This record gives sequence, C-alpha cells and structure tokens, in this order.
Amino acid sequence: MRRKVRSAIDGELNVHFSAFNRSFSLKLTQSRHLIASKFKAFEVNAKGFKKPIRVNYEEFFEGSLVGQLDNTNVSAHIDTATGLLTAAIHDRSVNEVYFVEPYWRHSNASDAINKHENSLLIYRFSDVRRSVNLSHNASFCDSVLIAKPSTVSESDTNEMNLEMKRRKKRNDGSGINWDHKILPNSRCTLMLVADYLFYESVGGKSMKHTINYLIALIGRLNVLYTETSFSDSDDDDDSFKDYGFTIQEILVHKEPQKDHESFCLSHLFTSRNFHPTLGMAYVASPKRDAIGGICSRPLYKPNYVSYPKTGFTTTRNKFESLLTTSELDLVTAHEFGHNWGAQHDPDIKQCSPSYRNGGSYIMYFYSISGREKNNRYFSPCSRRAIKAVLKNKAHSCFIKPSTSFCGNGVVEEGEECDAGFITG
Repeated sequence: MRRKVRSAIDGELNVHFSAFNRSFSLKLTQSRHLIASKFKAFEVNAKGFKKPIRVNYEEFFEGSLVGQLDNTNVSAHIDTATGLLTAAIHDRSVNEVYFVEPYWRHSNASDAINKHENSLLIYRFSDVRRSVNLSHNASFCDSVLIAKPSTVSESDTNEMNLEMKRRKKRNDGSGINWDHKILPNSRCTLMLVADYLFYESVGGKSMKHTINYLIALIGRLNVLYTETSFSDSDDDDDSFKDYGFTIQEILVHKEPQKDHESFCLSHLFTSRNFHPTLGMAYVASPKRDAIGGICSRPLYKPNYVSYPKTGFTTTRNKFESLLTTSELDLVTAHEFGHNWGAQHDPDIKQCSPSYRNGGSYIMYFYSISGREKNNRYFSPCSRRAIKAVLKNKAHSCFIKPSTSFCGNGVVEEGEECDAGFITG
C-alpha cells in the first residue's frame, strides 16, 4: 500500500493510496460532532490519581471517496506526528468496507510497536475469518434486562410529560415544525473506560494510541447509528434520524469509576478473556420509569450501587488473540444497540432473514460472519425498538452535536480563551 496525503485547504484533506488493484482518493473534513465541547481525558494510576490528557481532536476526520459522495462513507484518524492513517471506508456500491490500521496491533512480537510503527495493514471486511464465530448454540453477547423497573418521582414525571408536550407541538406559527425530528439534542454522551489490559494490548502501552483508538472507534460507529432511520416502517414519517454519540470523557486505567451521573452511557473496554462472551450490556426499555440502558439513574441497594447505563466490550477472543478493528466495531455496535433498546432479533423472516435475503442483522443472537449484506445494519425489529426508547428518553439526557471544542487553539463562541491542545 502506498499513500499520499495532501495538506488541508479550507478544512479539507485529500488522501490517496492504492490497494487491491484499485485507487482510493479520500476527501476528508475534520469531525466536528465526535467530541463534546467540554471533553476531558485522563490517565489514572494504580492509586486512582487522575492526570489530565489533552487530545489533538484535529486528527479525526470524516468524508467520502472522491466522486462517490452518495455511495461511500469514510471515518479516519491521521497521526500528525507520523502521518499514519487509520480508517474505515464504506463503499456501498460494492457492499464492502475497507479497513486500514497499524500492523503492530496484530503482531505477536514483544517490540512490535517499535519494529512496525510506520507499517499499515489494509484488509476487506469480507476477507476476515471471523474470530468471533462460535458454534450455532452459543452467543457472543450477554444482555441484562431489569425485570422490575423502579419508579421516578412525581415531579420528574411531570417534567418529562411537559417536555413531551413541547415536542409534540408541531407548529408555532413560524412555519417551523418543532418535533423530535429536528430537535438538536441528538447525541448520547459517552464516558469510555479502558482498563490496563486494553491499554497494554490494543494501546501498545501508549496513552495516545489508546485514547485515539477509542475516539476513532466511536467515529466509525457513528456512521452506522447516524445513518440509520429508527422507525416503525420504511415509510414512517415519525422516524428518528441522525441520532448518534459524542464522547464526553475517557478514562484509561484499571480502577472502577463511581460517578456516572453526567453521562448518557458508560462503556468499559478491556482485553480480558470472558469466553464465550465478548460483550455485555443493559437493555433499555421504552417505559420512562424503567431502569436500564441510556439515561438510567443509579440503582441503590443496601450493600452496593448498580449503574445500569453501562456495558463492556473485550478485545480478546477465546484463542487469546486480539479482535480486528472490524470485529470490535461489530461487537461494540451490538452492545450499544442493547443500551439503546434493541434486544436480540427474533427468529422471524423480517428480522432474521436467510443468507439469500441478505443474512442476519447486527442484533442477531448468535455471532454473525460480517460477510453478509445485513450484518452491518439494524433490523426492522431493532429500529422499531430503538425508536420507542429514543421517543421517551432521548430528550432527558441527549445533548446537541458539538460545534466547537475547548483546546483547539481558537477562541470560539462561549469561550473566553483557548490554550490549545497537548498531544499525549
């Protein structure tokens, strides 16, 4: 693979490389909605002390292939120090995703990060032998349903009902429809936690690599979520579109985090072998007073506190090998799907079609190959379930997509000064 990066002009960056007997020309712009305006990242030592790490958000991009705006989507990270490209290129015209990532991440050599620091691995999604494939009677995911939902106070219920009435007001005489389809609160704020095993393996014991990997992963998942119309049917005029994630905080450590109040969702990334499970998450309910999934409050018990708006993903399969980036994307997207209200797809034709009809969707109970057309999309069942949850809960904890970032060196609206960023 040979690559060529042209300098950014007016916020655009052009990247060119050749692979698989074809040329790739990427037209990229900086990702503006991926990181929250008050984003923070911390390195946490064994004693629990947190050291702030500022991140160069200008290294994260989104875009398309040149001349293929409608058929392609690109999510990318470019290391300003080395020029190293990490990317996922979705080409719907050939039903394929091309992944570019550092070679050292999949080398068994103890000094791989030094030997192969500037080497890249590029592969097609369809070429990967899925290490997450299990026997047909085993799942790769556990989900948690809380059988007895807790209740919220009367004042909270009244506040939510008032908000829902505001959202149902279609027109105020100004010609603008003020319903949920155009409300700006469309981003679920994330707290991402990486334990030491994840930091050591996927991050190569580098704080910068670990944090950048997590940000880039959410960037790729945002392509899936924001492009999905969460609806009851294909012609649903009341669908939820352009709903996704924004990262508010990242912690890289191995200590538990006790305060989840400020986030829509918290997710742990580890590299521990939990065979046969690769992930677990609480499933959200559309009932406003139900605990579990997005926007949930802590569940207080006599001897402990449970945080039901959480989930985890492990990068280690049953063979003790690291998952590829494409595999980790699938697992994390699946767990986030639970947190947003999707259960495993039922065994019916509409939501669990045969191979001839595109194969299983992303929320299928058993592991998916990743080679079938439907593997990277939500089923009609999932879209209906998630719509119901978003309709009742998104207004309570989702935020507006970020348009500015504190630390980019530019004094923007709402900022008195900006000290710039520090690369960890």
